[in-house]
Amino acid sequence: MRQSHRLFTLKAAANVAVGYGVTALLQLALFPVAGLSLPLVQSLKLDLAFTLAWLARIYVLRRAFARWGRESRRATTSQPDLAGGA
Repeated sequence: MRQSHRLFTLKAAANVAVGYGVTALLQLALFPVAGLSLPLVQSLKLDLAFTLAWLARIYVLRRAFARWGRESRRATTSQPDLAGGA
């Protein structure tokens, strides 16, 4: 079953928002433990950079796997009939 474009967009936006929030909370909790200190605005900017890098990675991987899937399907449908059938 395919998702509607609207549902896919909503799901993607929720995923990004939750990911950004988790990254921000982890950074706020773990940086002091590691002896690092950043002002809140700089911390949020760093979170945004991580989120954008994550989005780019996901986009590239999705495109690569989609292309790989198309090429794989194309290769299997263009294979000659090795059984010698009609």
